[in-house]
Amino acid sequence: MDKEYLLSLALKSGEITNEEMERAAISGMELELMEKEIQIPVISSRQRGQIVQFYITVPARLSRTGKRYQIVGRSEKEVREAFIREVYDNLTASIQSRQLEKMTVADGIEMYLNYVKPHDGGTKGKLKNSTISRYYRIYITNIKDTEFGNVRLVDLRLYHCEDFIQSLYDTGIVAQSIRGIKSFISQALNHLEAHDLAVKNYMKTVKVNPALCSPKNKRETGIWEDEEVKKIEAASKEFWEHGRYRYSAVYLVLLYTGCRIGEILAATWDDVDFVNRRLIIDKTYSEYYNYDTGKKCRESDTTKNTYSTRTVALPDRAIKWLKELKCRNVSCGISSNFVVVTKKGSVPTQSALGVSFRRFCKEAGVPYRSSHTCRRTDTTTLLDAGVPLAEVSQRLGHSKVSTTLDSYYKSKNQNNDAYMAAINHAFEDAYGTTELDEAPEMQDESETTTQGQNPAPSKGKGNIIDFSDAVAVRRRKEKKQNLGNFVSTRQHP
Repeated sequence: MDKEYLLSLALKSGEITNEEMERAAISGMELELMEKEIQIPVISSRQRGQIVQFYITVPARLSRTGKRYQIVGRSEKEVREAFIREVYDNLTASIQSRQLEKMTVADGIEMYLNYVKPHDGGTKGKLKNSTISRYYRIYITNIKDTEFGNVRLVDLRLYHCEDFIQSLYDTGIVAQSIRGIKSFISQALNHLEAHDLAVKNYMKTVKVNPALCSPKNKRETGIWEDEEVKKIEAASKEFWEHGRYRYSAVYLVLLYTGCRIGEILAATWDDVDFVNRRLIIDKTYSEYYNYDTGKKCRESDTTKNTYSTRTVALPDRAIKWLKELKCRNVSCGISSNFVVVTKKGSVPTQSALGVSFRRFCKEAGVPYRSSHTCRRTDTTTLLDAGVPLAEVSQRLGHSKVSTTLDSYYKSKNQNNDAYMAAINHAFEDAYGTTELDEAPEMQDESETTTQGQNPAPSKGKGNIIDFSDAVAVRRRKEKKQNLGNFVSTRQHP
């Protein structure tokens, strides 16, 4: 605990008074001035009518403005203490000013990270621990010891921020990640600007150009096709008959609820209502790296955002696999209120589930995909079945329906024929039916032209266009347009 906190506790408990704290503060300031060999000048007095004024002169070298001035009071003690306070504050401000002039962007962002992280042995900071961990990773990877990070805060301008974002385009980072980096730096600069440590937050005006970002997304973004889902279901039943791959049921629960992996890991059987067919999502299990301790951490936390706190309707298949998962836990002698548990009754790590499911997929003959594939497959299946987009988005815990449609809906391969049939049907309804003509055979150019001669222009399907006709049509259109403009001008002078 710091000294200020201990003093506040002592003051609150009545162990010390405000007057005692004031005297202690003045004594401490005076000691620091003496260490810097600063002496208190002689206090003088003067008569102003019937009032005696005491005054002391602050020399120019100890003044914040660089000019000497007087401190006036009604007693020597008042003037003396005022001198000590002002000179101490002036020196402190001068030291801070020199420090601020040297502070770099990296220093400022590290200060912001220290501000948001937990203090005094606490476990909660001003942001989620997983978010703080992600911000630290951005700081170490993209800001610390870089050209942008070494820019002094007092010198930071718009072009520095633009050049920094431009440099990220060449690193193969996708647009979404660059926006995340930009957002973090902008938050830090907002904090520094509010505390007069930065001139202005120029980063918030910089635009990320997706066309210049890497088009490759390292994250897997596909879905499971219908036949693959059937294989996963059949394999899960078959393997469990031999007591293998208990966790395979977890992925099927995810597939039929659309939950995030952290949400199902944090879920308890108290959150599952089989009678009313619903699952309450009000917490998540997060895993992150603590850069202060250098260790991986896991904790139960609030959901990703307010929209993520929700109630999910359970279809028949979700209920079936939740009950199957509970039966498997009981058959293994596991007694725990958590829905997903290890044989020892603790919550498994996401990586442990991933390793188990990777082996399962290999034996089941389906391609391995991450747990988030379940959310995309759930989304695609429901939207293809005609479930309203708003309801699917709410089920997933999204704040915007655009996120559901842009990032989670993926076209299934088996729907290609139906998709093409729907397009043809739309055009036939609008314009009538049509018959496909055979494509004309292309003749060899050497057979239609001779050396030094151009082919004779002619009209007809599959032949060369007569550009002289096209030019004449364009000229007639221009003449008609000019005539229309002339008439309009005469009618509306």
